Amino acid sequence: MHAWWRGSGHAWVARDDRGVVGALSLDEVRGVAHVRAVAVHPRGQRRGVATALLGHGLCTISAEGVRMGGGRDYLWPGPPAGCDAAIAFARARGMPTLGQCHDLVGSASLAPASRAPGVRVALGRGSDRAAVLGLVQRELSAWTEAYRRASPQRMVLAWRGGEVVGVTLVTTAEHGAEDGAELRWRHLHEGGKPAVRCGALGSVGVAQSARRAGIGRSLVAGALGELRRRGVQRVIVRWTSVPEWYTALGFRVWRDYVACATCSFAPLSGGAHGPSDRG
Repeated sequence: MHAWWRGSGHAWVARDDRGVVGALSLDEVRGVAHVRAVAVHPRGQRRGVATALLGHGLCTISAEGVRMGGGRDYLWPGPPAGCDAAIAFARARGMPTLGQCHDLVGSASLAPASRAPGVRVALGRGSDRAAVLGLVQRELSAWTEAYRRASPQRMVLAWRGGEVVGVTLVTTAEHGAEDGAELRWRHLHEGGKPAVRCGALGSVGVAQSARRAGIGRSLVAGALGELRRRGVQRVIVRWTSVPEWYTALGFRVWRDYVACATCSFAPLSGGAHGPSDRG
């Protein structure tokens, strides 16, 4: 390889005498480097190109751990289950498998039964941000970055009295950087057609003191109603480790992934040189 190139968003390419032979995209969130994508041309495979790319990227950014998948505006939360080569690559580089996570899909017309007496579910407002971040930072800290970046118009909130006791996020194509996500969902989903409008919900969380009272179900019902109001027809539930909770509401598992991560890493060398839901 003749050169390394770094662009915006922590992206690098590797070159050989015939051109680009590999590419890597990393994101750093709260001290963890997320491998959003790594790809190597067939002519560069088994030459250490992916290892060299990853080693270079990890040495360039400041991070205390590394995870395959995830990050902001991620493509997927981990290597797809059954992609043995990617899982073996992660394990060989000190990232053991930590279990499975999942994406689910369902119709926006789903109407899960919800009973949460004394609870009001409503779309967030600008004045609600402090209360939302307070709850997330206290009890749902893995989602702090997601809620900090989200506009109030993406937040569906559960109120009990004057207190926010539950939160979830909705995503549609209008949400800036998420625009490309809808196109990915359309064309990746089996049987998806360009005319079908996709959206997402996720990061459903309820305060510890308010759990087992149906608030999580009420949040999902409210989120589905908001997505329908915005013209969404198909809803993706992104990155959850509790698929059974969502299948009980009418969703079905779409894709399975393997979580691969480590809390620390050593510099790598090669021959070629998102949190559980609660409700």
